[in-house]
Amino acid sequence: MRHGIKTERHFDNSVAVETSTKLSLRELFPVARFIAAEDIAFEQLAESSLKCREGELVVYRIGEDDPVRLVADAMARGAVGILTEQLLPCPLPQCIVGDTEIAQAKIASAQLDRPDRKLLTIGVTGSAGKTTTGFLLHHLVVSSLHRCGMIGTVQYDTGEKVIEASRTTPESRPSPRDCRCTPVGTNRSGRWPGWRSFTVSRK
Repeated sequence: MRHGIKTERHFDNSVAVETSTKLSLRELFPVARFIAAEDIAFEQLAESSLKCREGELVVYRIGEDDPVRLVADAMARGAVGILTEQLLPCPLPQCIVGDTEIAQAKIASAQLDRPDRKLLTIGVTGSAGKTTTGFLLHHLVVSSLHRCGMIGTVQYDTGEKVIEASRTTPESRPSPRDCRCTPVGTNRSGRWPGWRSFTVSRK
């Protein structure tokens, strides 16, 4: 088990395949407050309460979600719990954290075996010119014969394919999953050595 992920190995055509089952919120957030449970083990983060599937974790976003509707959907669809910044009147287990966006980013990182610790990451911030700066940095790195990915307001470049950006500021949870990169020198095994840079431009 790594980062709270229980893994199983099976063989398909003589090739070992590792599959993830569940992630432990207690291991990821040891100082978080848990309600109605000592821990919450889940398979994936739900895209939304309306699209939640059994075994998934629902995230309550203050100011964005209707708490009554979210709780009703989560219970009806078999959610294992709710990640939230405030206590909700609900019988489902809850994990209360200081910032759900940061928590989602940490969860995504753990699910992908900590790619943020294996990539050189360049963050571009400011009031104007972030996208242009990101493209310039991306071009310089690629011109130096190093593979480079980029997440920005225009597109998500994984180094292998380019995906049109659906919003100006990528969310913390979907971005790592949708833009998972395959590094140099591997056969899509999910390992990350060989990357030299990963540029990010944010709003």
